Amino acid sequence: MPNNISTTTLNTTTAVANKYKPPPTLLISKMIQEKKIIPCESHGAYDLSNYHSNMTGTHAGFHDTQEWSTFQQLKSSQLLSCGSWDNVDIQSFDADWAVDHGSQVLGTSFDPIKLHRKRLEDAHTAMVNNYKQVVAAVQKNNVQAFARLCGRTGPYQSKGKKCQHKGANDLLQIYASALNALTPLWELSNRIATAAGGVGPEVSSVSWSLKGLLRVRKKTNEKYNNDFRSVTDIARTSIVFCNLNSLMKGMDYVLSDKNVQVVVVKNRFIADVDGYSDMLMNVVLDDHVCEIQFHLQGMLMIMSAKFIIFIFLFLPCMLR
Repeated sequence: MPNNISTTTLNTTTAVANKYKPPPTLLISKMIQEKKIIPCESHGAYDLSNYHSNMTGTHAGFHDTQEWSTFQQLKSSQLLSCGSWDNVDIQSFDADWAVDHGSQVLGTSFDPIKLHRKRLEDAHTAMVNNYKQVVAAVQKNNVQAFARLCGRTGPYQSKGKKCQHKGANDLLQIYASALNALTPLWELSNRIATAAGGVGPEVSSVSWSLKGLLRVRKKTNEKYNNDFRSVTDIARTSIVFCNLNSLMKGMDYVLSDKNVQVVVVKNRFIADVDGYSDMLMNVVLDDHVCEIQFHLQGMLMIMSAKFIIFIFLFLPCMLR
């Protein structure tokens, strides 16, 4: 049995789940019953013992004000040790927190237009060029397959409009629905991986995740006019394919399965995002809209090193 579909999923002492193994269905059901359905910002999505239901006040996303205060002090201390924006280790800080609080901590604002513009532009240019080099190599080594993948009238073209969850604009209910959908989403994603050749030479990994509250709120405020029903990637999986043919086999499987309700397909090999190319798919499972990400391993390896530069230094600032 491939290691990513092992039945051993949970450290029973700490209740920490493994993203490469099945979501612990029984524990999740109990969490939903007890309304412990929001991942803690301090501990992350995989520490299931620290889920809660707090979505209001200054400490939204945390158990209480003390936990929020401790988190803020830790982040501030880490950022202060850098001395200035130029010394910030961009792999150690999330963009939202640093841009929102960094000016107060460091005593100077991050200036994406003047002071730090060159740094931003250089990082962005390098990132885009690296992505495009990977895509060019993939295209060169898979001429016919790449042409089929990017065919404007073929089965892989983007389709569907922005969708929403059904029901009320109730974030607690949406989170409960997302948790409930994790198991069928995981099972579908592993069927896709198996159809592509299985974990090993064809598929690098399958993983699941649950988006945190602060990211959901920020996204909803900036893009969706505070309508949480439009956030359709709270429950998501990521399938990392070793080559283009295996990615297309995975796509073929899910698109041909009449039992899977596919509502949106985004082909970012046709229309990339700052050079990054992948396939995104929204599917409805147990009445919840989930996201499946189809990545190429070569692109993701660059993403871990370069995309974080863009996320931290470029995009959040330019959105303001």
